[in-house]
Amino acid sequence: MNHLKRLAGQFRCYPFWSQLLITIGSVLVLVMIWSACGAGNRSPSFPPPIEKPRLELPSRNGPVLALAFSPSGNNLASGTSDRVARIWDPSKGVVIQAMKGHLGIVTCIAFSSDGRILVTGSTDKTIKLWDIAKGRENRTLAGHTGAIRSIAFSTDGRWLASTGDDRRISLWSIDSGEELRVLERHQDPVNAVAFSPDGNVLASASNDKTVRLWDPATGRLLRTLYGHNSRVLSVAFSPDGKLLASGGAAQVDLGPRTRTGQLILWNPLTGEEEYVFQTTFGDVRSLTFSPDNRVLANSDGFGDFTVVTSWEVSTRTLRSKWTAHRGTINTLTYSPDGQWLASGGDDGRIRLWQ
Repeated sequence: MNHLKRLAGQFRCYPFWSQLLITIGSVLVLVMIWSACGAGNRSPSFPPPIEKPRLELPSRNGPVLALAFSPSGNNLASGTSDRVARIWDPSKGVVIQAMKGHLGIVTCIAFSSDGRILVTGSTDKTIKLWDIAKGRENRTLAGHTGAIRSIAFSTDGRWLASTGDDRRISLWSIDSGEELRVLERHQDPVNAVAFSPDGNVLASASNDKTVRLWDPATGRLLRTLYGHNSRVLSVAFSPDGKLLASGGAAQVDLGPRTRTGQLILWNPLTGEEEYVFQTTFGDVRSLTFSPDNRVLANSDGFGDFTVVTSWEVSTRTLRSKWTAHRGTINTLTYSPDGQWLASGGDDGRIRLWQ
């Protein structure tokens, strides 16, 4: 007993659902200490139970890597590990179209602003443009030498940005399929890319721990944002363009000055860091703003312990946190009217929350 008391003095405990995360030296250990943590007579739940979504689509096609709502909000597109992109009618819970043609995992997906084109990126190093009305492939964009990790349409729908493991960012003409320019300043794979609402700035997030802001019209690097202590996995502009959010990978070292699982708000005009949210202990693989600018939602956690967290943007305060999937949450997206938040993860499930 005395030995345990001495050992307990070396622990630093962090609340995590009904369990504790404890660091012993530099090792992170998950433990169950119900009575000691004020759990009372509650029965242990390990892992924590999944919250019940408002809707769940019957996806059983392997891990869900990407989700995107159509501009009307009536349809939801998914990209999965079985190399197929699907368009769902969420209200009926059925697949209305399946786009087959990629030779690798579908890692990213996006609708054009007019809803006529679906674009998919894959580990097969290609980007495909699909004519939704005809249900067939229109064009394949080839130029990357590594897996595609992210794609984004400009607001006016004229340009498509793509990025991936080859460390390059490509800008494409949607009309011609021509690669207009290549942006190459990142030192490591680029995980995410996003256009500002006015289309004048392109943000990119990389394993080199930086977020870079570009002028897409000229390809000029505007500024580099430093603040993450590990790989930057996700990036998004607020709908009003006044904020930029970036999410990073968890830092292994849990020292007192380390901000684990970083989620940072930036001023995109000045490049200044405005706020760092206190996330849990996992990778912030996905984040998204609500269309009214009020809420920022992000994935968080590790292994089976993953949550969706939402924050009030104006006050920077925690709004809600819930266990959404068993396993990594890869993608989050709001519907255009803000009524639904869709999530997809390694458990192969697509869930819609209100």
